[in-house]
Amino acid sequence: MSSENNGRKAFGRPDPFCLFAVVPAFLAGILMSALGVWSLAGAGFAIAGLVLIFDSWVNRPVRRFPWRRRDGTGQVVL
Repeated sequence: MSSENNGRKAFGRPDPFCLFAVVPAFLAGILMSALGVWSLAGAGFAIAGLVLIFDSWVNRPVRRFPWRRRDGTGQVVL
């Protein structure tokens, strides 16, 4: 991990309610690819992917005290 994000993960778990936006966009992409409309199929897949990535990024875990960390013995190191 780099020091720029203070030990914070880049992505977290996506919110289950994100699926209300991702699944229809993904299904629209599948439908458009079956119909041969490739530009709309790509747009559907891209929107589904971007929403999923954005939601996962927003839900990354927050570190309470970024300036503190614990060493292997459990002691707080400043």
